[in-house]
Parts: sequence; C-alpha cells; structure tokens
Amino acid sequence: MKKFNKNRNKPWLKETKTIHNKNKSFDADKFGQVWKTIRFENKPGLNPVGGANQPVIGTLYINGHAIDMTYTECNRLGEVLGEAKHVSHVSKKLGITERGGSPVSFDEAQNSMY
Repeated sequence: MKKFNKNRNKPWLKETKTIHNKNKSFDADKFGQVWKTIRFENKPGLNPVGGANQPVIGTLYINGHAIDMTYTECNRLGEVLGEAKHVSHVSKKLGITERGGSPVSFDEAQNSMY
C-alpha cells in the first residue's frame, strides 16, 4: 500500500473496474406477465374526455388496453399504486398474506381512511 493512498477511506473508489456479464439475456417474465406490456406514449394537445377539464397528456398502455390519461389521473394512479405497495409490504410483515389474504380489500381500507 502506498504511504499516501487518497482512496483508503473511500472503499467505493476502486482501482480496478468491475466486469459485468454483458452477454446475459434479459428475462422480463421474472417481473410478471404484465410488466413488459406497460408503456406510456406522450400525446400533448389531445382534447379532454368526458367531464374532465384538463387536456389529455398521453396514453397509458397496459396488457393491450389503451387509456388516455390527464395529469391528475397520472398523479392519482401513482398514489394508488404506492399505497398498494405499502399495503402489500405491511400485510407481509404482519403475516396476513400467509393466512390467505387480507380480510379487508384495498378499496375498503382506502375508503375508510377518507
């Protein structure tokens, strides 16, 4: 070891580069059936649908279904999916998933909160 090694207190700075297996094929099926079908196409300037006041910002494609989305709908979708991840995590920690699922559905729990 050098007398004045500047990186000795920084273990993340390595002198040698990490070699990754770049020839490994990507397996999208390990993330679920729908994972590889989810995509969003930006389509600014579309007219609002129904009673919406905001313009459509793009189209969300999930498993062959196309859904025109406004900005607030995108926010709401993100909130609901974030809550779904949280509920799944908490139920796993409490052991509810091993007993056959939650006795209360996600929508019922969410409606009781508001």
